Amino acid sequence: MRELLRFLKLTLTPLIAAVSLCSALTYFVLSYQVRHEDFTIPADKHILVVGNSQAECAFNDTILSGWRNISKSGQFYFEADPVLDKTLEANPHIDTVIIAAGISSFYCFGDNELHDRGIQNTRIYGRQMFLDKDLISFEYKNCDSFLPFVITSGVEGLIVPNEAQGKYNAIERHVLTYSANYLRNEVSNRDDGGLYPLEEIKQAGSVQIDGIRRLIETCRRHGVVCILFNTPLYNISDFIDDRGYKDLLLMLGDTLKIADYNNFQFPDTSYYGDVHHINYGGSVYFSKHLEQNGLKTQTVKQYASTPTNNETPTTPTNNANANQ
Repeated sequence: MRELLRFLKLTLTPLIAAVSLCSALTYFVLSYQVRHEDFTIPADKHILVVGNSQAECAFNDTILSGWRNISKSGQFYFEADPVLDKTLEANPHIDTVIIAAGISSFYCFGDNELHDRGIQNTRIYGRQMFLDKDLISFEYKNCDSFLPFVITSGVEGLIVPNEAQGKYNAIERHVLTYSANYLRNEVSNRDDGGLYPLEEIKQAGSVQIDGIRRLIETCRRHGVVCILFNTPLYNISDFIDDRGYKDLLLMLGDTLKIADYNNFQFPDTSYYGDVHHINYGGSVYFSKHLEQNGLKTQTVKQYASTPTNNETPTTPTNNANANQ
């Protein structure tokens, strides 16, 4: 027994020391990298877009004058917030922030998705934690893959370095039928027929709700216009009842501005990548529409008062230079 303990001690001690050294070195590299990150946005870009893959796929900032899309697929709001804060601090010319905040940004981003996500996703999005020490402990406690991420992480920038031309190319393949059938089957197994009530959204997505509150507060602190945005979704009313979602928006603030394009009409279904995303062709078509017609908004209170899952009338945004 004594020999076994001696063997384990001789074996495990250098292993633990190596892992500790690797973790410490990676932590130092990541901390150094984020402290020297370049958050500069070109001076002609005064509208910033943050969010997940829906925004990354929808807004083509090579077409939209004055827009810069720094959204990242799979990114939780709390991870986007420290990047938004640093970007606004470094770019006082930014006057408007658009937050992609559609219904699927909540029911697809539950607390369990954060807890169970893999090392690769944590590698991509966990780096934001090193901008805020309080969030490091939060990530460590809430994500199983955070420690492996610290040990194995590479070096990647915090914001998308170039215009948003990457992600939506990856979903040019038309998978709309498959994704629609998948979602339809998922909803059919629910007793409520697709109604996600506010209490369920709050219980399942507390992290995401706290995150969007952080983003809204960051916008207010920097004195910029904050606009929530519903990107185009394929016949979402066939799958999801949006009453709980509207209650959530009212809870965030009924005077907030929202641009609702859930029911934006494309010429045909080839412009979709799946139910929740438009593809490259869709992004070009949609971005040209916004460029030519301007961004239209209403208050959350106005939006919530319209019939469930019905296209809402819109009025021009008060931000007159939103497309200049």
